[in-house]
Amino acid sequence: MKKNGQTHLIMNKTVTYISLACIAIALLLASCKKEEEETIPKGIVYVSNQIHPINEFNFQVVNDQTEKTVTLTGDTLYKFTVRITMPATENLTVKLDARPEMVEEYNKANDTKYSFLPDGFLQMEKSEVVIPKGNTESNDSIIVKLNQEAKWGDLTGGNVLIPMKIVSVNGKAENISTKMSMVVSFGELVIILDNVTYSEEAIPGEAFNDNLTLTSDYSVNRLKYLTDKNETGSSWYPGSNPASYLHIEMENEETIKGIKVNTVTGTYQLKSLRIQTWDEEYSRFIIQGIYTADAPTPTQYIKFKEPVKTKAIKLDQFNQTLGNKQPDLTEINLIK
Repeated sequence: MKKNGQTHLIMNKTVTYISLACIAIALLLASCKKEEEETIPKGIVYVSNQIHPINEFNFQVVNDQTEKTVTLTGDTLYKFTVRITMPATENLTVKLDARPEMVEEYNKANDTKYSFLPDGFLQMEKSEVVIPKGNTESNDSIIVKLNQEAKWGDLTGGNVLIPMKIVSVNGKAENISTKMSMVVSFGELVIILDNVTYSEEAIPGEAFNDNLTLTSDYSVNRLKYLTDKNETGSSWYPGSNPASYLHIEMENEETIKGIKVNTVTGTYQLKSLRIQTWDEEYSRFIIQGIYTADAPTPTQYIKFKEPVKTKAIKLDQFNQTLGNKQPDLTEINLIK
């Protein structure tokens, strides 16, 4: 993603020569002068925010369509000085700019699917600073920020990459570090859809749990009970951490109308959970919504308001009747 800077010293001299001898002397002097200038180091301009990981920022945008809110968190303001490896021999005007074309380069090199922000979402408030002669750092800071007033709720979600690079020093692409000329910001656009609801009645369709691959971070040895065809038998339960999950993968992509969950009654009955479905096009999970049981029934139907075509479903953020995090589930079926 980074292009190597090169130093070019160009000397232009106009001399009136009277004789061939003078020409020879002048050429010799010019050659010596050029050689002398090339041996004088000018320093390399670079950027370092001195925060680990160096020159990397992260932010998240949560578009909660259930609560009708959009929240930006993390690094939404980028402010840093520009530096040089030795005292500047002259005033240096350093310009930084966003480089959206580098996103595709990054995706190809890393097999990722980042995108750049649309116009109006990123604000380059101060893209030029000066390193004064004799100094090793600019007095002012580059200032870039995310536009809080932009319509973040209109974005479709996914991952965002914002590459920002030193593009010139005194108008030239010279004396710029090849390894420390960039600042990058990684963003995650999370959409919590309002596509999940409690269904009092059975969801029409075919319920199935054959050939499902179940994985989890907790009570792994009990996963087999969720597909043993015994709705009142032994149970599986998640960990107490809200991030504890149940991952359900199908052999093929299916259009799923909902999920049938059997749970114990009483204290350890399922009360709520979050549902995510795998989006093959963008290689990410999409949060379909938060499910809450409207009635304390042992058989619960989680309905997608709009059926979802997917190959994998992830359940997490479990809650039981009394508000704890470990409900007992005895069987699970997908409905297509």
